[in-house]
Amino acid sequence: MTAETTVAFEFGPFRLEPRERQLLRSGRPVALTPKAFETLQALVVRGGRAVSKDELMRTVWPDTNVSDATLAQNVFAVRKALGDADCIETVPKFGYRFVPAVRELPVVARKIALAVLPFDNLNGPEQNFFSDGLTEEMITELSRLSADRLSVVGRTSTMLYKGARKTIAEVGRELGVAYVLEGSVRRVGQRVRISAQLIQTSDQTHVWAEGYERNLDDVLSLQCEVARAVAREIRVTLTPQHEARLARPRPIDPKAYEAYLKGRYFWNRRTRDALEKSVECFREATSVDPGYAAAYAGLADCYLRMLDYGHLPPREASALANAAALKALAIDEMQAEAHTSLGHRSFHEFDWRGAQASFERALSINPGYDTAHYYCANLLAAIGRFDDAIREARRALELDPVAVSVILNAAFISHLARRPADAHAFVDKALDIDPHFAHAHYHRGLIYALEGLYDKAIDSFEKALGRGPGSIAALAHACAMAGRRDDARRLLQTLLDRMPTAYVSSFDVALVLVGLDERAQAFEWFDKAYEERAAGLAFVRSDPRFESLTSDRRFHRLLYRLGFSSVSPLG
Repeated sequence: MTAETTVAFEFGPFRLEPRERQLLRSGRPVALTPKAFETLQALVVRGGRAVSKDELMRTVWPDTNVSDATLAQNVFAVRKALGDADCIETVPKFGYRFVPAVRELPVVARKIALAVLPFDNLNGPEQNFFSDGLTEEMITELSRLSADRLSVVGRTSTMLYKGARKTIAEVGRELGVAYVLEGSVRRVGQRVRISAQLIQTSDQTHVWAEGYERNLDDVLSLQCEVARAVAREIRVTLTPQHEARLARPRPIDPKAYEAYLKGRYFWNRRTRDALEKSVECFREATSVDPGYAAAYAGLADCYLRMLDYGHLPPREASALANAAALKALAIDEMQAEAHTSLGHRSFHEFDWRGAQASFERALSINPGYDTAHYYCANLLAAIGRFDDAIREARRALELDPVAVSVILNAAFISHLARRPADAHAFVDKALDIDPHFAHAHYHRGLIYALEGLYDKAIDSFEKALGRGPGSIAALAHACAMAGRRDDARRLLQTLLDRMPTAYVSSFDVALVLVGLDERAQAFEWFDKAYEERAAGLAFVRSDPRFESLTSDRRFHRLLYRLGFSSVSPLG
């Protein structure tokens, strides 16, 4: 990634960064209104020469006629912010001069961080899906704009602020953003009204505000207008490709759009019932509008999440996801979401190179797509490129900093990389956000098992038993390693008893048998896991629980069958 080189100006303890629109004193932001900032900048860049009032007013207010009093008011605000009335000299009957010596320094422009807070729903609760969906669509639109200049916080983190009574300054500190976009949505029949405002978090200044009203079939153009306005206000330069795409959004059938938003709403709830409803909604959207690429990408996401959670047999889910993702890309090759789904599906098919190519393509289209970084991290960890995997996991976390699932993914990858201290720190962070999240206790158990603390691992896995067969298998393996073989066999039988009526991964059975050191049976189940494309098998090369098998030829044959010989060595 290349960053744009610009200049900053230093004087005394202050640093003025025009590109960032920021004044720092000893590294800390100093609050200035936009026009006061521009007044200071206009004086500083002129290097100590006297600047006429007319020149200042043309520079700061190019499209507006303002009075001398308005200019004087802004000069006063600058003097107050700098804490020195003598820093700006009044030149009688002419203008002003900036007195302190100024040093001009080349700098690499930092990214501007922005969060889209959940839009307020001004209708009843039955329209929550609509306001939440518009928020997510706005995040997606903005994240595509400029990889070098703009970083947009992911949906999972910003949705935690829905209904929260926090100030803009608090949100800015917690998410590490310079700006927030907030707004409200009111839907009346086939008309939608949106108000939006952009706020600078350092001083809670309202940088821009606008209201819009459109028919539902024109809602995509509304999103593009807001994105273009935000880019303009925070000085993000759009490429010709981005300009062209924002200028020509496709019209959309209102019924298809509503079904799509409902699909995303249910998808984000993650339960089995919600995912099944999400599939119905996305199918409805594609039925109403067969050219709706985003809805096909949503279908692919649903099937893959059902695969990850064990709600569908992997081969069935993989085939359905593949068909939906390919359909999305046949309509719109620039769908980063669909490329990510293809990569995710290839990962579960043990096609490591295909998965990497898809993730790289997704990130070339939208480098700010946190889900692509998330799954790319998993791929890199599976093939043993741990440093790269941790880097991708941290990038996903930068984009979605308080998303518990993203934090725990970083914990999982740190555990695979044999870095237990880092993994514990990530689990601590997740539990600070949600102390009752069972999945966090599952990951704590994995780390304790890595450290050989099997009694503690057992305690953690027992807290995570609601997670399903995977947590039962992890508990059984830990019991076996702790010498509690009868408990391990009892739990193994629980898994086997479930198989006739529900999907249980053959990988989970193999894991327990490895703990019991019954290798012949374990490798029989590994063969079944390969045939069914069991999700856990993708990590078998990196998972510390299988280190005891590294001298077994059958394990090397399994790794060869999984295609690991075609990728880089561990380390």
